[in-house]
Amino acid sequence: VVVVSARFPPAHVDARIEAFLAAYRDKLAAFTPEELAKHKASLASHKLARDRALGDESIRHWDHIWNQRYDFLSREAEVAALEGITVQDLVAWWDTYLAAASPQRRKLGVHIYPTKQCDAALGSTAGSAVAAADGVEGSAAGAKEAAGAEGAAAAGAAGVSQQGQVQVQPPVEVVEDLDAWKAACSCYPML
Repeated sequence: VVVVSARFPPAHVDARIEAFLAAYRDKLAAFTPEELAKHKASLASHKLARDRALGDESIRHWDHIWNQRYDFLSREAEVAALEGITVQDLVAWWDTYLAAASPQRRKLGVHIYPTKQCDAALGSTAGSAVAAADGVEGSAAGAKEAAGAEGAAAAGAAGVSQQGQVQVQPPVEVVEDLDAWKAACSCYPML
């Protein structure tokens, strides 16, 4: 998901996304089997739609080659797997992979701050420190260390609330070899 906002800082947009995810779980749990069947039929129709041109088919096949998946019948396999999904399966998957409290949840958030905005809000060296901490550590502790005297202001942008409560940040995992990381994932080759 790519979200851009000129009115709100990235932390606010991230918080709104989290609020949506928390609220959507209840909506998902309230799905009736008939509603789910309509969604599944729509998704199956979309996935199995005929290519409109030879270029579309070529792009689809080259995507498999480029990503080293070589599963040229994945659309059909996905639709077959879709048929057996129930509302309970969706809610269980949501609780496992999207719930904020789940230990198996993984989230990547890239927050980009304009240099002028950082410098004006945090002071010229603090803005650079937040950018450095974001790139290296990605945590409130890293921002505090990088910003030195302005650590409190920088940490506010990196994970400390206005009330001074430290928000728990999950450990940062640096992926250096994307192909090896994807191959090690349980859902590979579906990535």
